[in-house]
Amino acid sequence: MKKWIMLASITIVLIIIILLLYNTVSIKNRKINISGDVVNNNYNNYIANQYGNERFCRIDDKLYFNYYKNDLNFGIIEISENGTNRIYWEGIQFGLFTSSYMEPFVCDNEILFRRHGSNNIEYWDFKSSEFILLETSKELNIEREFQIIGDAIYYLTPDSSEENWDSRAWNLIKDQSGKSKLLVKNIINFYMYENKIIYNKYESGGTGEIYSIEKEEWQTTNENCCLYEYDIGTEENKKIFEGKMSPNIIIVEKGYAIFKDTSEHICKIKIDGTEKIQTIIKENNVSRFNVFDGKIYLNMENGFKIIDIDSNIEENFIPVEYKPNYTYIVDDKWIYFTTNDFGDASKLMRVSNDGETIEIVFD
Repeated sequence: MKKWIMLASITIVLIIIILLLYNTVSIKNRKINISGDVVNNNYNNYIANQYGNERFCRIDDKLYFNYYKNDLNFGIIEISENGTNRIYWEGIQFGLFTSSYMEPFVCDNEILFRRHGSNNIEYWDFKSSEFILLETSKELNIEREFQIIGDAIYYLTPDSSEENWDSRAWNLIKDQSGKSKLLVKNIINFYMYENKIIYNKYESGGTGEIYSIEKEEWQTTNENCCLYEYDIGTEENKKIFEGKMSPNIIIVEKGYAIFKDTSEHICKIKIDGTEKIQTIIKENNVSRFNVFDGKIYLNMENGFKIIDIDSNIEENFIPVEYKPNYTYIVDDKWIYFTTNDFGDASKLMRVSNDGETIEIVFD
C-alpha cells in the first residue's frame, strides 16, 4: 500500500513539474494584424537599442522578436495575423548562458546575430529553419556590434594595448574577402551611413568628463570625448566635435549627428560643420531615443515625445500607460516598444502614431 502511495505521490509531483515547465516555456498565441507599410529603419533600430538582449524587426508581413526572460523562456518569436510561434529555441539550459542569448540582431530581410560567447556571425535560413554560420566571419574576433555592407564586414574588436579596453578602447576593423584592415584605433562607438563612418573617442587635452563604470558616475578628466567622420573611400578623418558628450549611442539623421551630452541632454551637430552643437531637449529623463524620417522619438517616463530634427519643434506627444524601454519603428503606422513594468521580462507593445490605439503584441 505504501508503495502505491509513494508511486502516486511521485506521479503527482512529476505532473506538477511538467505543468510548471510547460507554463514557463509556453507562449501566448496572439494574432496580430500587421498593418502599415514597411519602412527601412533596421539599422537605426539596431543602434538605438544595442545595449539590451532584445531585438525586433519586421520582414514582409511578419514580426520577429528576440525574447529573453530566463534560461527556460527565450528564443526568436515570429508574430503574424496567423498567430505567434517560437521559431527558434534550444531547450532548457539550467543555470547557464543559453547559446541563443543573442547580441547584435540586424535585419535587412534577413536575421543576423552573434551568439553570446561566440565571435562568429550566423544568419537564419527561413527554408531550413536553422541558423547557418556566415563563413566569412569564422576567423574574425567580433566582440561587439558589427555591420555588413556588400561583402565587407565592419566590426569592433578590443585594443589589448589599453588597460581599460573593456570599456573604452576598441579598434574598428574592415574585413573583405578574408583580408582585414584596421580603420581606426581606440574608439568607443561608431555609426555607418552612405560611404562614411561617424565614431567617437577620448583624447587628451582640455577638460572633459568620463563615465566611471566602477563608481557609476561622471568624473572630470583631462580628456575630451571627440566626434569624428571617417571617409571609407578616401580614408580621411575629420573632427566634428570636441567636448562633453556621452560615449554611448550616436545616430545620424538629415546630416546631423545626434547624441547625449554628459548632462543626459539630447544634442545635435551638423556633420558638415555649418552649424555648432545645439541642444534639442534639456530634459534629462530621456531613457533612450530613436530616429526616423527627420524626426526623433524620445522615450519619456510616460510616453513618446516626437521632435522635428531640423527645427527642434515638438510635433507630438503620445502618452502611454507604461514606461517605454526599447523603441522600434518598422512601419509607418505603429511605434513598437518594450516595457519592464511587468517584472523581469519585457512585454512587446505598440501604439499607433495618433496615440489612439495601444496593444500588447507579445507577452
